Amino acid sequence: MDITVSLAAVFFIVQSLYLRKWDWVRQKWVVVLLVLWAYMVARSFFVEDILTSLKVSFLYGRYFIFAAFFSTACSQSSNLSNKIKLVLKGVILFICVDTLAQYFFGANLFGHVSKFGHRLTGLFSRPLVGVYLSWLSFPIISDFFQRACVSKDYKKTVYPFLKCLGFALVTFLTIYASGERTAFLGALLCYGLMILFNFSVKRLVLGGVLVGVLLSSVAAFIILNGLIQKKQSIQATSSDTPSLQVKTDVQQRLISSKSSYHCKGGYGELFADALRLARSNIIFGIGMDQFKNQCLVNDGVIGNEKKCTYRHPHNAWLNIFAELGLVGVSLFCAFFFMIARQLRSKWHKYKSNGLIIGFACVLAYRFFPIAGGMSIFLSNNAPILWFLIGWLMLLLNESHKKH
Repeated sequence: MDITVSLAAVFFIVQSLYLRKWDWVRQKWVVVLLVLWAYMVARSFFVEDILTSLKVSFLYGRYFIFAAFFSTACSQSSNLSNKIKLVLKGVILFICVDTLAQYFFGANLFGHVSKFGHRLTGLFSRPLVGVYLSWLSFPIISDFFQRACVSKDYKKTVYPFLKCLGFALVTFLTIYASGERTAFLGALLCYGLMILFNFSVKRLVLGGVLVGVLLSSVAAFIILNGLIQKKQSIQATSSDTPSLQVKTDVQQRLISSKSSYHCKGGYGELFADALRLARSNIIFGIGMDQFKNQCLVNDGVIGNEKKCTYRHPHNAWLNIFAELGLVGVSLFCAFFFMIARQLRSKWHKYKSNGLIIGFACVLAYRFFPIAGGMSIFLSNNAPILWFLIGWLMLLLNESHKKH
């Protein structure tokens, strides 16, 4: 996806140069992101590892440009959101089937086995599938849910609610199976926020049923997996079939092994060290991609070969604060303030759009102050983040034009 984002950003710049159309630059939220980009690049000239910091900060601008491209150039295509939703539903369902296969059988549809203990990888090389699903699936679920809530006819309420329930069940169970605790808790937070947005009795009842079914399904899922494991363990001890024993070993490793991906003491050490680094240069931060060079947290996996075994503090705001200081935090806050202000000023227009509610919930979860998670500056998740932001701004622009 990162290649697609990069090509789209380059194409958009070339098209703007050729047509001499730079209206998109004058949007306030784009101006803030461009100022942020300029600051990230400028800060890179005053760090110890200039080349690495400069490369990361300069190339990160492609995500800002892609979001602007998606929200403006793509607005010329009619029903683009419906086309994206259709493709995204298929992609998400395939990822779920592939990941659940890895959970139950030890390997996904392509024979790939996770090397990260109980944390599954699915189609990806790293255990990111649960996080990706929690981001990508929720706007679709929110769209289904909103259609059920606004329908006054009984049949028109039941059908979209059943679609919402089915899609939510598959994705929620896959997120649980992936072993990503942050994604699982983040998904629950999104469901809670979705119910509270545009609150009504009908929304509360349908939301309560939805969350109740999801939590019950997780309990049933745990029991089912336990029975399967027990049955296969009994068969393995009473049979000489080697292939069955291999499957059991793989599954056992998936469930019982401890991954070295996290700190031994959780995220607390990383959070504390990020605050220490932020205080060392509270105004401007330590520079892009410099956390890994200056943090002192070591979980013993690599020994003393390097000071830190982590590239980032696993919290979005601490990551921004440590590497970009109060200047970076202020610019990111200004960007999100503009989105919140637009939503609030025209909420009577946006409150019936399930996708917009879904995007708002995902952003609230992704930037929740005390939540653990991946760095927004890494290329393995930044494309999805700015794809969702670009899609949100597209919908806000479309809704503004209609009214």
